[in-house]
Amino acid sequence: MLIIYRNIGSAISMLAISMLVIFLNIAKAQEEQTSPIKQVREKFDNFEFGRVITLADSVLLSVENISKEDRSELLRMKGISQYSLSDTIGAGKSFEEILMVFPAYSLDSLNNSPKIIAFFNSVKSRFRPPEKQEMKTSPNIINTFPSVSLTEYNDRLKNSLVRSIIFPGWGHLYYGNLPKGLILSSTAFASLSSFIYFLSDSKAKEKSYLNERDPFLISDKYDKYNSSNKMKYISLSAYALIWLYSQADILFFSDDLFKSEIKPDVKSTQPDMISFGFSIPFK
Repeated sequence: MLIIYRNIGSAISMLAISMLVIFLNIAKAQEEQTSPIKQVREKFDNFEFGRVITLADSVLLSVENISKEDRSELLRMKGISQYSLSDTIGAGKSFEEILMVFPAYSLDSLNNSPKIIAFFNSVKSRFRPPEKQEMKTSPNIINTFPSVSLTEYNDRLKNSLVRSIIFPGWGHLYYGNLPKGLILSSTAFASLSSFIYFLSDSKAKEKSYLNERDPFLISDKYDKYNSSNKMKYISLSAYALIWLYSQADILFFSDDLFKSEIKPDVKSTQPDMISFGFSIPFK
């Protein structure tokens, strides 16, 4: 009987260890899959510069214990995105934040365009790191944190949805997804223009068909009216599908911050230091 209990105990122990190993592997895989820095890099590689800026800001605010190297890489992608969207002031501030940590930092020519490198070098040549004493006492030390909060990011997403409801693709352009925004807006404009044309054309052909008295021409004019009327509904259906896809893409396939409720937590830990935290529950 004692041997049986020992065997059962050993089996339970082995099962518990196996389940623990499986759980750790799954957790590690999920962590790698949902790495926020990888999400920013994916948007950056897809030239979604607006999303890169807002995602980089949210990661810099919310991710704890981020390494200096990862912070610099996020700021590099953010600065390049700001420069690409003609925000040279914001790009300069992002590059200055890198130089505050790594004064000798430089952009390599393999992963950065000559135009970006020239702009970065001009920022670097003008940059003067603040004195350590000034950094402790200056009230502007808060400027080393990203200027866009998660609440502003959430508002930007909601504003993009409102624009998308008004016209497909407008919300994507506002949010910074230029390729998809251009595709949606151009196809929506084409289908809507087609609908307006065939709406007018079908009315004219219907009137011509109803007023026709020649039996030999009635059938021909009816076919023309029927064809134009079908194209009218096809164009309207195409616009409706594009409109629905545009809303669904922003709501369900964009970054899921619509469901977040951000609660800032500001408290003093030392006489000359202030810590900032955010509580972000996801429903």
